[in-house]
Amino acid sequence: SKKSPDIEPVATFRGHTDAVTAVAIAEELGLCVSGSLDRTVRAWRLPHLKAACEAYGPYDLSVRAATFVGHTNAVWDVCVHPSRPAVLSASADGTAKLWDLTKTSNALQQNFKVPDGGGGGGGSCSSSGGAATSCCVVHANASTVAVAYASSALRLFDIETGALTAVLPSAETSDGTPATQINKVISHPTLPLLITAHEDKYIRFFDPLAGKCVHSMIAHTDAVTDLSVDPTGLYVLSSGHDASVRMWDVESHACVQEVSVHRRKLDETIHSVSFHSRIPQFATGGADSTIKVYSTAG
Repeated sequence: SKKSPDIEPVATFRGHTDAVTAVAIAEELGLCVSGSLDRTVRAWRLPHLKAACEAYGPYDLSVRAATFVGHTNAVWDVCVHPSRPAVLSASADGTAKLWDLTKTSNALQQNFKVPDGGGGGGGSCSSSGGAATSCCVVHANASTVAVAYASSALRLFDIETGALTAVLPSAETSDGTPATQINKVISHPTLPLLITAHEDKYIRFFDPLAGKCVHSMIAHTDAVTDLSVDPTGLYVLSSGHDASVRMWDVESHACVQEVSVHRRKLDETIHSVSFHSRIPQFATGGADSTIKVYSTAG
């Protein structure tokens, strides 16, 4: 068979001074948002589809839309708000922050911090709440933010006041260490449902309105690293360091498909998985430095 040529980027963004840990696309604003070990969140202007792009041309500083400074430790996750021009970030400094994507200064809209005492919800969680590992906006109630922690705590905050409003029962198997941390939290696009991926092989489903866990299961034979819900809302994909991507029925929680992908490297395999928002495809990113795209069509 004929070898496919390498795909060239239409844009390369430079500005972070350490590893980039998370990216998200703000489609309506034409922005790419990134988080980094350098403690910053940055917004970049996406090129127009029909624009002539030079993969290795001179670097254009105008692609830098904004740099948000405020975290005091690594940024582990970023999530674009579904209905307002804002991005949420989660950091190892124990906080989550909401940034206004239309501003280049004074962009911090809200700071979500665990109150003194820890706010409950996980193992030997410190008063600061521990490192925040992931975050999302609750689609069933867009005024609520969900933040996950290395202590395996899962907390809900009011987006307007920043106040802690609920602690969900996510620490069933927690020992309070990163060995049982939550690696990812996502919100179902239409159902009142939060889904978490855990270092100790679990996936858990929560009803954020009722404040309870509705299902808990061992989903992989190694750490679960990422989650993504398909555009129809019927299935959720999970990736793990057991080298598998598994597709789960949201209603029955049954595994309907499993694909083994990527080669193991330094005890890690698959770091990320994502469904395309409009066509039946999903992509995976591996420790073997490759990205693979799969079709879910018949």
